[in-house]
Amino acid sequence: MIGCALGVVTTIQPFFPVADLQVLSSSGHGIPIAHVFGYESPFTIGVAGVFLAIFLTLVATSVIEPIALWRSIIVILAGIGVIILMGIAILSSGKMAFDVSDSMGNVSGSYTFDALGRRVKVIYTRTRTFEASGKTTYVDMPRGKGLPDELTRVTIEFAGYAIIVLGFGLLLVGTIQLRRVLSQAASSRLAERPEG
Repeated sequence: MIGCALGVVTTIQPFFPVADLQVLSSSGHGIPIAHVFGYESPFTIGVAGVFLAIFLTLVATSVIEPIALWRSIIVILAGIGVIILMGIAILSSGKMAFDVSDSMGNVSGSYTFDALGRRVKVIYTRTRTFEASGKTTYVDMPRGKGLPDELTRVTIEFAGYAIIVLGFGLLLVGTIQLRRVLSQAASSRLAERPEG
């Protein structure tokens, strides 16, 4: 139950981003130009819904002894669902649309980037400033390495990895519960068997 509550809080908290939109600088490091928080992405909102549903299910069924088989299966499926949703969110990230103006080698324009299902419009100027999500960032871009949209990437931050780990935690808890349920069923069948 604590893992589910932690999953909801980690997913929708406004303090630590789940992902960053970064542009590669001339030093080879990614400079963040926009943050993506869990409450901004449809995928992570879905993950928060899964964690909340499992939390409520576990609270409602915590008094049932022995543990019901269906509860173990639901927890396992929820863990798989969290992992799949985060995987889809990560794999769907990428460039969507591009508009460029090149004047004597000074490139400016805009592009839209999908970061975990959240569309971020990035405007860049000849002075190497990037504006995204109301934040302006200067990036010393490498010359001759490509256009700004080609040097943009999405990186998963600690909160994103924590959500995936909590999904694996649900999978592990469900598996342990399932093992306990099956062990109890096997023990009761052995006890009912007549000796002889």
